[in-house]
Amino acid sequence: MLENLNLSVLGKQFEPVSEVSANEFYTHPEDLAQILREHLIPLELTLSLEYLYAYFSLRHAEEVTAEQTQFPSLATDLSFVRRTLLMISVGEMTHYRWAHQLLWLLQDEGLVAPVADPGIPLAQRVPRPDELGPAHRGFRNAALRPLTPELLADLIAVERPSGYIDGAYGKLVSTLRQPKYPQHLYELAAKIDGDGMGHYKNLLEVQRVLDKYVQLDATDAYLRPLRVGTFAETADALEHYREILVNVQQTYASIPQGEFRAAGATASCARDQMTYLQEKGEVLARQGIGLPFFAEVVAGEQPWSGHDLLKYLEG
Repeated sequence: MLENLNLSVLGKQFEPVSEVSANEFYTHPEDLAQILREHLIPLELTLSLEYLYAYFSLRHAEEVTAEQTQFPSLATDLSFVRRTLLMISVGEMTHYRWAHQLLWLLQDEGLVAPVADPGIPLAQRVPRPDELGPAHRGFRNAALRPLTPELLADLIAVERPSGYIDGAYGKLVSTLRQPKYPQHLYELAAKIDGDGMGHYKNLLEVQRVLDKYVQLDATDAYLRPLRVGTFAETADALEHYREILVNVQQTYASIPQGEFRAAGATASCARDQMTYLQEKGEVLARQGIGLPFFAEVVAGEQPWSGHDLLKYLEG
């Protein structure tokens, strides 16, 4: 579900760059690597977790009650939207993995210097172009929110063709198409770039399916009353979250060193824990409790940041 999740360091946060153009090139490989490390990789992870939280905010088809017979397609609609949100979340995590792969390949080719334990933060803000188009850029704060019409509009905006992500990867593709870069680097960047269009189209279909409920002011038909839970409420699930962090951190440390057997073992452990996390996250979500992936949560009267969460989980 959360393939290749890595939240090794959450304390330091970066904002996305304000403008990129698919018609320009990164002059130096290190510039390209910096964009990946400081902007695109954190953004992919942040979006994946936003999608995942939104997935948990959707009712399961089996929760449809007899009183909701005025919406005969509700169960089918819920199954479709939940499946689509989870697929996109996994897709963003796959992009997160592929973006790391680009960095590792650049290092293997001697084009950029390795960074010792760089730590991958979450993006603090997410691009939010306004209705006038991608040229009129703005930003919103990253946050864990239910799939309200407002969140759906924000997600569509960031995935929109010629928007921030599409433009950023377009510039990567243009750069890596140059002869000084190996062909497989270009192909990987192009694959990430092409996937973004699929996410955009899928979100538009989600919006179309949910629009009838929005028009009738009946979003509660498909939404759970989800809030970000506290550490105490989500402790059992967070234990699996901790195991994911530890195993993926080890996996990502092993791959650049060529220790592929060790990487495979820790990746397998992480995938097992992801299954357990999904199961416990679903139980909590039915109670209206969301997992505190990165938002500030309150333990007693104490506000906790994402960095504090990692320290807490590590004991």
